[in-house]
Order: sequence, then C-alpha cells, then structure tokens
Amino acid sequence: MLEGGRGKRGGILVVNAQADLAAAVERLLVGSDLLPKAATVLVEQFVVASRELYVALSVDRDLGTPVLLVSALGGINVEDVPEEDLHRFPLSILDAEVPLVVIEAIATELTLNADGPLGGVLQAMWTCFCKSECLLVEINPLIVSNGELVAADAKMVIDDDARRRPTGIDDGRDKTSFEVACAAAGVTATELSGDVAIITSGAGLAMATLDAVVRLGGRACCVVDMGYSTLQSQSTLQEVAELVYGLAPRAILINAFLQMASCRTLAAAMEAAVRHGSWRMPVVARLTGNDAEGVEALLSSIGVVVAEGTEAACVDAVRLAAAG
Repeated sequence: MLEGGRGKRGGILVVNAQADLAAAVERLLVGSDLLPKAATVLVEQFVVASRELYVALSVDRDLGTPVLLVSALGGINVEDVPEEDLHRFPLSILDAEVPLVVIEAIATELTLNADGPLGGVLQAMWTCFCKSECLLVEINPLIVSNGELVAADAKMVIDDDARRRPTGIDDGRDKTSFEVACAAAGVTATELSGDVAIITSGAGLAMATLDAVVRLGGRACCVVDMGYSTLQSQSTLQEVAELVYGLAPRAILINAFLQMASCRTLAAAMEAAVRHGSWRMPVVARLTGNDAEGVEALLSSIGVVVAEGTEAACVDAVRLAAAG
C-alpha cells in the first residue's frame, strides 16, 4: 500500500498462529473504511523491538544539500516528535561515504555504538540515496532488537527527472489501466481506492499531500505527479484531466509549487477541464510559484476552491469529498 499511516489504520497485523494467517491476509485484501484493499500482502517474521528509532536522508532546499535526520523517538507517532528531538546532519553530495564523524555524532544522539551496525545502515542509505537520485530515503521505525538494527518500514521518493531513467525499482504489482495511460502521457501515477484525486508538481509534494489527506481522515483515489515537461504541455495536462475524471473522484486536489513551469499554463488547463466538462466534481487548488499572479482570480471565477497552503487545500478537499 503506497500510503502513510498504515500502522494506525490497521495495515500491519500481528499473527501468533499459522491458523490465523489466512484470515489476516483476507482482511488486508478486502480493506476497510480506513484502509484501502491491498494488492499484495507481505509476511515477515515478527521482531521484538526494544527501541524504535527514526533515520532519514532528505534534501534540505534551504541549505542546498542532503541532510541526515535522526531521532530516538521513531515509530507511528514520529510526526509528533518535538523539533528539538529531531537532529540534522548536513552532508556533501560529493562524499562517497557518510563521514565517520557524522556516524559517531548520530550514534551519540541515538545512544548506539558507533562501531556497531549503525554505520552500515547509514552507508547503505547514502548509497541508495545517491545512486537512485532520491529526494527522500526514510526508515521508520529502525528497530533495535537483540543488539541488531532492523529496518521495519521504509519510504523512498525519487527525483522527477531520475524517474524517467531506468532505476531497477519495481513495486511488484501489475499496473492498472489508469497508471498505464498516465505513463503513456508522460506522468507518474498511482491508483488507490479512495475518493480524492491528488495532482501535484513533484514527488516530495505528492507524498506530503497524500500524508496530509490521510491524516485528515480522507482517502486518495489516485496520486498523479506531473513532471516539468508535462506542465509545459497544455494538451498533455488536458489528457491527464480526462484520465483523472475517469476514476470518478468526489473531489480533485491540485497542489503545485512551480519554480520553472508556469502556473498560468496549469490554470488554463484546469479552466478547460472545468468549462468543457472534463471535471464535474469539486476542485481545490493551491498554486504558487512562477507566473502565479492573477491565477487565483481565474480559478475562483470558474468555481475552483483556492487554498493558500497545503494543509488548507487538503482540509477543503477532504471536506468536499465527504460532502459529495
């Protein structure tokens, strides 16, 4: 399931007897009001955790460099960790390995042995981050069990441009007709089983928007990530609009921060979709960045709900979907 918050919504089940396994698998395949049905179920040996840690590599756009983020307070409530308990260690993209001084500092923060398995975990994450051209590599929780470290769950976000090159990464499931059509149009899409269609301008923003929708009690029917080349093409944007409409969402949420592409081009495609009937459901938009002047007035004139930030946009989309 390509969504956050799985543990809180019953997406991780503990089975203590072989006889109970089939029922647990069936429950995940069927899904629930809180949990989309699973395409596949992964069965793993249960690991007893003495501690749950958080470790991630992301791109700090303010610093213009990758940053290692660590906290001794990992697990399903990591979003609630106070800022002072989340420690940041900037790295250089020119480093072939994570410097020893950084590993030692992180070991101190996590009260681990710098000579233990921690160094290997960090080095493996850094190799993955660089070779796959990622924006995010996250392990949460990183479990401490009998002196070993176990990556119990992980997330990767690959840069838009890198995803157009072969990565060797496969999520192991068959693509839906919607996903195949979107790929043919030049966009990356994941079809889910909710009622909010999410369209964004980047992989990182897509994950943040999806996580916010889920946290607010909503469910996405798809996540569409439009790369730079897609955002430059009016015809492609309209084609994607029609594909999204075909999923019959109750609300459409567009969250875009454009630094090179034009907000006006995206807004014009949205106007065409609304006026020509490609979208007949509520539309919420947050557009900011290049050529954003005047866009709000245009969208408001065609009935689009305009939000000032990601959180507000997600609130409006979840509300309208529930009302529909």
